[in-house]
Amino acid sequence: LAREILSMNGSLSRLVQSILISSGIDVSSLAASVKSGVETAILSIASQSQGSPLPQALAAHYWPKGVPISSSTFGLLPVNGLITRGEYATSSPAHFSAAAKEISFTSLKIKVAGHCSPKDDALSLVRWSEPLNGPRKLSLRADANRAWDL
Repeated sequence: LAREILSMNGSLSRLVQSILISSGIDVSSLAASVKSGVETAILSIASQSQGSPLPQALAAHYWPKGVPISSSTFGLLPVNGLITRGEYATSSPAHFSAAAKEISFTSLKIKVAGHCSPKDDALSLVRWSEPLNGPRKLSLRADANRAWDL
């Protein structure tokens, strides 16, 4: 089953939709991010059952025969630390700067939006980046979850 899921070439969304509908879930009420999360979880489980990271498991069905697939072919995404909207709105960057020295993340995702304008969020991210970016140079990612209308 895992091999079939990984080789569906875009039709996984139709399979997920039919599963959700047969489970009595109103698909039209689900955000696209929820559907994407379900698809990603299914793909992740399928790749794990094959013993491969997801990019290699997906590529295995379309990669030229005889050409080795390695993690360096695709690169690996870093695991992100997370700063929630509540933490972002109520804590100081200095608080997270101290905590950042204790963690091994190379990237932090900060949930933004909902508290101020996109411009104010951008200015806050600049303010946050200074104390977080000591010698380790953490990457910051902003996640507005469709809250901005740009």
